Amino acid sequence: MPVDLQPPKKPSQPVTVLPHSLLDRSLNWLALVVGIGLCVWAANYGSSLLT
Repeated sequence: MPVDLQPPKKPSQPVTVLPHSLLDRSLNWLALVVGIGLCVWAANYGSSLLT
């Protein structure tokens, strides 16, 4: 027995996207820098163990 669902309601006021997207972008860049830093540290640590 199929049931017809109502379409989802749209928000009446536009949501401000700028602060959240700016925060998300800065966190993405921070994660990228931390990841690269960890890779460099691991490479240096591994090469110091071989010598």
